[in-house]
Amino acid sequence: MKFINVSTRRYNYVYSVEMLYRMFVDCFHCDCVSGHTSVSGVYEITSPVTNNPMLVECVMKDGYGYTVILQRHDGSVDFNRTYAEYQDGFGSPFTEMWLGNRYFNYLTSSWSSRLFIELKYSDASFRYVDYSDVIVSSASSQYTLSRVYLMTGNASDMLRSYENHPFGTHDLDPSGCGCPMLKYGGWWDGCCSDTCGLTMPYNDPTYPFGWDCTAETTVKLTSVKMMTTR
Repeated sequence: MKFINVSTRRYNYVYSVEMLYRMFVDCFHCDCVSGHTSVSGVYEITSPVTNNPMLVECVMKDGYGYTVILQRHDGSVDFNRTYAEYQDGFGSPFTEMWLGNRYFNYLTSSWSSRLFIELKYSDASFRYVDYSDVIVSSASSQYTLSRVYLMTGNASDMLRSYENHPFGTHDLDPSGCGCPMLKYGGWWDGCCSDTCGLTMPYNDPTYPFGWDCTAETTVKLTSVKMMTTR
């Protein structure tokens, strides 16, 4: 039996590849994985997009298995990427990452999908937003955020302002607004409705990493985890 030992500052796991294949070869998302285990961690599943093995972080929460779409906590990964890179995904579930718009579309387009965003701040406080239903459309619709429904939580409802907007990057501006934010990171193109964002540079005073710019003048966002489940 073959084993993989993965060690980082945040994780130290020993994986049995054969065991993971045997348990999760038929799983395309973490909600399926939650039927096998209640332990949060990084698991190998089969990509529904490429049909190849892929590593995803699964957060087991309230009886559901959440697939992590976005994770940032130290600025170690550059999020100023091309449209193709945001489409396919980049980074690592062991550091910082964007899972990929193709996979985000798969997870949200065929059934009602919750989106949970966990935010941690420089004063060690936590805030969150929980959307009961979010839909990211297909590549032919430029991964438009076509539905944002019924938010609860103690953070601001910032995502709703991007509803019905396509996804944009520095090399593809679908709305033609010329928003300077797209020069720094990919996001749904709301024609500069905000001056900070979850994919902005980690330490940049002009277009900073953040969720709600008006509420983050003294206390700064330090980490985010965005995840979805059925």
